[in-house]
Amino acid sequence: MLALLSISLALLQTSLAFQEVSSDEYLMLSAAEKNEIIFANVIEDTTSADWFSLLEMPGIFIESMCPTLRAVGDELPWEDGIIFAGFRKKYIHTVGTVGQMEWRNLGDHPYTGIFEGATQGIARFSLAKEPSPDSRATAPGMGLKFLRDGIDSANLVAMYSVDGQDGWNFFQNDFTNHIGPGGLELVPLEIKFSEATNYISEVALSDWGVLENLDPQFPNLSFHSCSASTQLVSSCSLMTMSAHSQRT
Repeated sequence: MLALLSISLALLQTSLAFQEVSSDEYLMLSAAEKNEIIFANVIEDTTSADWFSLLEMPGIFIESMCPTLRAVGDELPWEDGIIFAGFRKKYIHTVGTVGQMEWRNLGDHPYTGIFEGATQGIARFSLAKEPSPDSRATAPGMGLKFLRDGIDSANLVAMYSVDGQDGWNFFQNDFTNHIGPGGLELVPLEIKFSEATNYISEVALSDWGVLENLDPQFPNLSFHSCSASTQLVSSCSLMTMSAHSQRT
């Protein structure tokens, strides 16, 4: 009986262990299989992460900006430092809530790929920086990830403004993938981001239009270049199916 219990506990611990989501073998899985793995990783630990302190925040200026843009797969890049190695630290949008969702195609648009509808999606809602209970200032943002069969996922991040808003209502304003420049206090951060791209305030959506069985030599795709959350209501809608807090 004790032996059986030990085996059961061992199997349980194995099933709850974090699974990598960036290898070639992982990318070849179906969208549904990837979704299952990712959300199992999410609910393995639902405790909230800690916000970085003011003394820790300057660490963002010694991180390379390129790995986040270039890494394949669905996890933070692994970085080898001079002294320490580990997954990339998430200095902004540190604390978030994650949920599974789908993209519903309501028709009346020419867009292809994910815009035609997708059921294997992950959404993350977060604040860019730690809010103060004594202030109405918040900076909400979201990331959308749609898993695809046999290829890398389609992703975007969107905000109302990097300068934030006056209010605690997360959906008080439209979200857009072309957010525009921030205030003067964000100039150092914008300069840092420009190490990896000249388009620091824009996220392209052409990859969302890619068809999973599309011959890359003969692309024929259609996509929406700039989307505010309410502008696509007539053609698509998002539905959150379940949500959990996430550490990263």
